[in-house]
Amino acid sequence: MKNRDALLTLLVAGLLAGTAGAEPGHSFNQLSAAEQQATRAAVPRHARAKPARARRVLVFYRTEGYVHASIPFGNEALRRLGEVTGAYSADTSEDLDALSPGY
Repeated sequence: MKNRDALLTLLVAGLLAGTAGAEPGHSFNQLSAAEQQATRAAVPRHARAKPARARRVLVFYRTEGYVHASIPFGNEALRRLGEVTGAYSADTSEDLDALSPGY
């Protein structure tokens, strides 16, 4: 009985510890002005080569359960990189329908 209670306590503690850093749902806070500035500073100021044509890129970030806090930073960096280089425009989505033709 004592072993079962100890095992159950450890199991519950492990489950709680595993979800402690998770963010509920799939919503993100807006990047602060300082975070946006840091992202802008990390992106090159100009393209090394002129793109032959503009492209449209889907940045798909579907998550299940744990939602990593770095996702909005990556999305913003990819959006800005396309904007600065003129190589593409980035659409971000976690919606599975975004992978369907005609979306």
